[in-house]
Amino acid sequence: MTEYSRLFHPFGFLFPHPILENGAMNITDSRLRKTTRSRIKLFGGIGAAIGLALVIFAGVHTLLDSTLEDAIKRGGEQKAKRWLQFFNTQMPELQTLVTTGNPTEDQLDLIESTVQLGEVFLFKLFDSDGRKIIVSDEARFGAEYGDKPNPKATNVFETGISNISINDGTQKPNRPDVYVEAYVQALDADGIPFAVLEVYIDETSSFTLFHAAFDWLAVALPLLCAVIYIAPSIGFLARTAQVRTREQEVDILSRFDVLTGVLNRRTLTAEAGPLFESDRRKRRDVGVLFVDLDKFKAINDENGHEFGDNFLRHISAILSNNLRGTDLVGRIGGDEFVAIMPAASDQQMDSVSRRILNAASTPFSYKGKTLTGSVSIGTHLSPPGQSMDEALHAADLALYHAKHSGRNLAIRYFEGLDTARQRRRRIEARLREALDAGGFELHYQPLHHCQSGDLAGFEALLRLNFDDGEAIPPTEFIPVAEESRMINDIGDLVLRMAVTAAKTWPDHLYVAVNLSPAQFENGTLVDKLIALLDELDFPASRLELEVTESLLLEDEERVAEQLSGLKSMGVSLAMDDFGTGYSSLGYLWRYKFDKLKVDRVFLEGYEFDSDRYRKIIETIIVLGHQMDMQVTVEGVETTRQSKLLKTLHCDQNQGFLLGRPMPADQIKALVDPSYADPAVANGAAPATG
Repeated sequence: MTEYSRLFHPFGFLFPHPILENGAMNITDSRLRKTTRSRIKLFGGIGAAIGLALVIFAGVHTLLDSTLEDAIKRGGEQKAKRWLQFFNTQMPELQTLVTTGNPTEDQLDLIESTVQLGEVFLFKLFDSDGRKIIVSDEARFGAEYGDKPNPKATNVFETGISNISINDGTQKPNRPDVYVEAYVQALDADGIPFAVLEVYIDETSSFTLFHAAFDWLAVALPLLCAVIYIAPSIGFLARTAQVRTREQEVDILSRFDVLTGVLNRRTLTAEAGPLFESDRRKRRDVGVLFVDLDKFKAINDENGHEFGDNFLRHISAILSNNLRGTDLVGRIGGDEFVAIMPAASDQQMDSVSRRILNAASTPFSYKGKTLTGSVSIGTHLSPPGQSMDEALHAADLALYHAKHSGRNLAIRYFEGLDTARQRRRRIEARLREALDAGGFELHYQPLHHCQSGDLAGFEALLRLNFDDGEAIPPTEFIPVAEESRMINDIGDLVLRMAVTAAKTWPDHLYVAVNLSPAQFENGTLVDKLIALLDELDFPASRLELEVTESLLLEDEERVAEQLSGLKSMGVSLAMDDFGTGYSSLGYLWRYKFDKLKVDRVFLEGYEFDSDRYRKIIETIIVLGHQMDMQVTVEGVETTRQSKLLKTLHCDQNQGFLLGRPMPADQIKALVDPSYADPAVANGAAPATG
């Protein structure tokens, strides 16, 4: 036993310290052995009674002493391992720190704050050779400590058996009265040891509690001489200590998210409630940050769940490190976190959000893989009188708006978000209804050859109305279809409808169909298109598929494979809206597009800055021709624009001057001159300039 043994004994002043050090009570004293026979006879009866009482008394104390020490050691070891698990998940690049001995600023901040968690008041970190790397309350690191190994740390690293001791701190400065010194192994994600942590745990309160209970038993049992109850009592106390330790474990597991170490949903809700009530009484605002990892499913799918779990820990550490000490942060879903900031302001939340966005955008590496991720944040400053549920709902709406405004953004809640959410739900419901009941309609806008003016084909444009006839703009319902994962079914339907309509046209006319990047995600686009064209007996050469540059920013390998498959079918590929995105020449070379479709914005610019935009349009046309691509310019609305494109040798043009989008039944007037319906024959819009 240690120097601390005397503290376990409730009547230590009656028993010499060495008795406890030997772990057994030997009450035979040299003075008693020298006692004369007469005195033994005289006091025989008294001595026997006293001796029996002392034996009982000593036996009780020996058992209680051993049980108490064992319980506190076990409790200390469990606390040390739990704290190590928490420290290991929170400390970024802990293994790097062990290797280099030089902590980063983030690690120093975490070291300073971590020792304030629970009963841990000091820790030391040792490498695999037992050399000291860092002490939490000293400003020296690595080689500054020298190379002398710590035998206890070395033994724990080699054997994996923790070394636990109990110490008396009453005569030591800056130490609690009773503390446990625990050496435990630090394991990496694969369970391989890489360091040893020496943790100092304040056990004063536990000792006081157990000591009081043991004092009572130590006195009561000998006085009553109830030997028959000694063993059950000690067993009960040991079991009580185990149960208490287990309860502490369960309490931690029930309060914290095991993966990330931040509060779990239940605890966050429970602890945030009083904060809201307190700040409401003080007429103070409460800040709410709703944080969601961008494209976390793709991160998991592409890098594995182990990588994803560690990325979640990385983000949770960023949140914890950038919030104030009074703030709460918890994980409420797979990739969602919420922070509660009492007595906050919009400026404080904006500042915190910026720091989080910047930190989350830095490259994250794990086991040889590196990812540059991002998060989206919705913020809301909850005024007095608003409930916590209402505040969370508002921040959630702001988060939704941030994610659908491009991600990697922090957006404050504003009142219009409720209306926007309701309209989105209405559109989503209408999309589902249209898929089930056939509510979609295709309109077709003609494309013409610039030089001859002849009809070249039609672009299929999807249309959708509410039940009351109100038109829903494609720019509004297409993103909803993509977010709700209906876009694949809708895309399949559009292709079938467009090809079916084109079969009734003359063979020299083609149909162009826009594809969403989401249609490339599952990798089945080529197979489905081959099956559709075979089924409808439609030549691939009469089908043009239009994609935007946003598709090419996705998974390059998956996209390249499918674009190559489409090309091998004989389908024409067009890059739509050229000039409004990155317009990378690398994309044009790599994917071998057949056509560039120039966005209407250039013809609009030509109307107010003719010379400049004429040069831009000419440059794009020349570029396309040099790369063996046709060029189509959108947005032709005046004869002046049409003449310009003809002069610049543009291949095809499209716009209201040449024809507005029309239902399939009105196309016959354009493709069959003998059709004499004057109402239909006016499908092309008159010239406006």
